[in-house]
Amino acid sequence: MQRICGVCTGVHALASVRAVENALKIEIPENANTIRNIMHLTLYSQDHLVHFYHLHALDWVDVVSALSADPKATSELAQSISSWPLSSPGYFRDLQNRLKKFVESGQLGPFRNGYWGHPAYKLPPEANLMAVAHYLEALDFQKEIVKIQTIFGGRNPHPNWLVGGVPSPINMDAAGAVGAINMERLNMVGRIIDRTVEFIDNVYIPDLIAIAGFYKDWAAIGGGLSSKFLMSYGDLPIKANDYSPANMMMPRGAIIDGNLNEIQDIDLDALDQVQEFVTHSWYKYGDEQTGLHPYEGETVPNFDIGGAKGTKTRIEAVDESSKYSWVKSPRWKGHAMEVGPLARYVIGYVKGIPEFKDPTDMVLAKLGGVPVTALFSTLGRTAARGLECSWAAHKLKDEFNKLVANIKAGDTATANMANFDPSTWAKSAKGHGFVEAPRGALCHWIDIEDKKIKNYQCVVPTTWNASPRDPAGKIGAYEAALLDTPMHDPEQPLEILRTIHSFDPCLSVRDARARYGRQRGHERQGPVRSDAMSKMYHPLTPVSNRVREGHFGEAILPPAGVQPGPIYVRRGHPTLALGDRAGHHRAGRHRVLHRFAAAFGRRRGVRVVPVRLDSLHALCGGDDPRRGVRAAAVPCAGRWPPRAPDFLDPVLEPRLVEGDLRRGALVPVHRQAERVRGP
Repeated sequence: MQRICGVCTGVHALASVRAVENALKIEIPENANTIRNIMHLTLYSQDHLVHFYHLHALDWVDVVSALSADPKATSELAQSISSWPLSSPGYFRDLQNRLKKFVESGQLGPFRNGYWGHPAYKLPPEANLMAVAHYLEALDFQKEIVKIQTIFGGRNPHPNWLVGGVPSPINMDAAGAVGAINMERLNMVGRIIDRTVEFIDNVYIPDLIAIAGFYKDWAAIGGGLSSKFLMSYGDLPIKANDYSPANMMMPRGAIIDGNLNEIQDIDLDALDQVQEFVTHSWYKYGDEQTGLHPYEGETVPNFDIGGAKGTKTRIEAVDESSKYSWVKSPRWKGHAMEVGPLARYVIGYVKGIPEFKDPTDMVLAKLGGVPVTALFSTLGRTAARGLECSWAAHKLKDEFNKLVANIKAGDTATANMANFDPSTWAKSAKGHGFVEAPRGALCHWIDIEDKKIKNYQCVVPTTWNASPRDPAGKIGAYEAALLDTPMHDPEQPLEILRTIHSFDPCLSVRDARARYGRQRGHERQGPVRSDAMSKMYHPLTPVSNRVREGHFGEAILPPAGVQPGPIYVRRGHPTLALGDRAGHHRAGRHRVLHRFAAAFGRRRGVRVVPVRLDSLHALCGGDDPRRGVRAAAVPCAGRWPPRAPDFLDPVLEPRLVEGDLRRGALVPVHRQAERVRGP
């Protein structure tokens, strides 16, 4: 289940195991609860850090402007807001020189599509240079944080989880401790946590406040539903197996119609609370004016563009009076809700919880005493995420100390296997598993009948925020937040990006624009809309065109050790570029590629072309100068080599399973897509 999303990795697995535990009445040990909290708080710390610097900061930071900054003035600015040691004039001068070479090379990588020089940018060059420096530092450091999930969950992304606890045995003895949590692993976790707290408090938070100081006008833009309808399920139980609001470190409740004097409780089993509508979504119900609780939920695609301009593969303008989205419209007691860090912080603030109220008041004071209503905005949403990141890092340290104390007291239990025998299960059972993901309220609902899953439905955070209109015409959080947004240039909608990115959207199928060039026989393709995203993402298998609408098709892997390159259209044929990880080819490698082509290419009409992929630019879908190729899509998805035989699909290609496992083989990894077998 956690492969529903690889970004906020682990939250769907946690929701899934909690749903099963809720249905089957399985209780978990205290250590398991603490380790789950540690893994979840690790995600918060890393995910929020990555979101700010690598997904959202460049909406406020002009990278090109940093080239004209004075390194000495940049150093003075950095030292005035933080004691972070990497702040000398020489450090910023060296970084600026690296940035100049990078820009002059023309290979801008992650900075390629920015609206540099846009009049909506307000930071001085020195602040821009400081922010770019911290962008690069955060990019390097974030990979250290997730090592905590790897230690307790075995890997990242998609760490292992377990119904009944966690798959993290504790063995503090020297003998037989391989693979278990021992003293060396605990010491490593402790060091990473200390560095995480230091980086967030001395880099992220000062940067956030400094940048916000230049954009105070955004405290009145992009509020949308945030001043009226907010919701949080709550999370991080203090004691195991108690999911009541009083036992949650993260606050639970709902604010309706702006009434901050009343926090309403949430019942996820009540059929009249959470309901999903499809009136304006590309799905169908028997009665499309009625919402369904997830226990009764249906997910039946019904892709009809109605009165929209264009075609199904190229929608030019949607018709909001008909169906226009692959996202359903979830409602709580009939209301569209905003979920996420802002919702959690406002609810915590209104409840008077010091851990939420005091930092918020501190930030408001540092911004010149702006009123608390400034939270209901794009800037408030961005600030809440940063504050929550710091809160999570400090809670992470508390939970780690709690685990160490428990182990010292002699408690090493991490799993309860008592109810694993299906003969002990009831004939029918229903349950829900909720999680506050970094992006907001997430819940899975499961209906078990005769020891099999009868129905399984999820409502994810971005479904709440990105929902289209419901039968009453109520719009979702994204649409509401964009109303009355001022823009300098509609052709360069930087202001729109600021507000949408403040939600940290996560859509597996989303709008995209692929820019292709007509070069050496390559076919030019235009804008690709959400309904055609799966075809752009993986256009080389005809079977993907028959995958359930709105999901990616099969992701494939080349043979072990072979690097996937861009998929492009060449002389009318979809082509997959392959090279080895070193960026060159050996004689034996070509034979592997030809075997791969024989086993898969001819069956699917794919031409496999060995190419040299010796730069990040080429690997990520850019040009391949050696062959004169202009990339026309995205890299193949997946990881290589296969981790275990159970990833192989014997229906897709039996011969590969039988004979080619030693060399890697073809590995479909997107299990959440409902594959329809081809001939």
